[in-house]
Amino acid sequence: MRFCRKSLLQLLFGAGLFFAACSDGEAETAALTIGGTGAALATVAIIGDAFAAQQPGIAVKVLPSLGSNGGIRALRAGSIDLSLSTRPLTQDERNTGLEAIEYGTTALVFAGNVKSGPTDLTDAQVVAKYAAGNPQWPDGVRARVVLRPEAETDTALLRRTIPGLSAALESARTTPGMPTAYNDQENADLLARIPGSFGCLALSQLLSEARPLTVFSLNGVAATLASIRDGSYPMTKTFYAVYALDRPQPARAFIGFLQSQEGQGLLARNGTIAR
Repeated sequence: MRFCRKSLLQLLFGAGLFFAACSDGEAETAALTIGGTGAALATVAIIGDAFAAQQPGIAVKVLPSLGSNGGIRALRAGSIDLSLSTRPLTQDERNTGLEAIEYGTTALVFAGNVKSGPTDLTDAQVVAKYAAGNPQWPDGVRARVVLRPEAETDTALLRRTIPGLSAALESARTTPGMPTAYNDQENADLLARIPGSFGCLALSQLLSEARPLTVFSLNGVAATLASIRDGSYPMTKTFYAVYALDRPQPARAFIGFLQSQEGQGLLARNGTIAR
């Protein structure tokens, strides 16, 4: 079913190349407003520039982070045309006329503002970072863990992947002075700004936003396109493009471009495996 939907969307993209033409031959500008999870926004903005270059009659606007849930709510309200999400739609959301396609997979990586020391961590070392209450890095700099909210999808992924991390997270939340980031951009900002920081973020965001952070491999496996593809890197997250069935254009044209050869190449250069 996914293959059939992908083929259909690629055909829709081809047809959409003429979407901006009007009867008197002058270009008519259509707006495409995109919002949702911050982990995908910068990559989609890059792809949006390439899409707009091919379809100059469509103006692409990418909003600041709304989060997956916020983006879906904004789409249902008609405030945006396309939502980016790290979770699939619920049946209730589908019943309201929304549809989604999986368009890519990226890695969730551990990273920080660290100038020296090892760049590979074991599961046990990750747990110790969260549990120890701001330990030191080998160069003596205090390690400052940046937390995400309990309901955040990244927190759930960490709990599922790293043995023993759940108890360590609870310990970290009770440690005075532990910063918490409430969206992906705030998280990356804190990691970049705080000396000795340590936390997690999406590889796609790190690359597309050119964040100057040290990235740690996990148990000897680095997060690369190859290790994401073959499953040897254990922490991955899927991106969904969500659109409203009663407002098909130009959102479906953009999704088709995402799944084109050019779109897939841009995804790959920004740490995302095309689905």
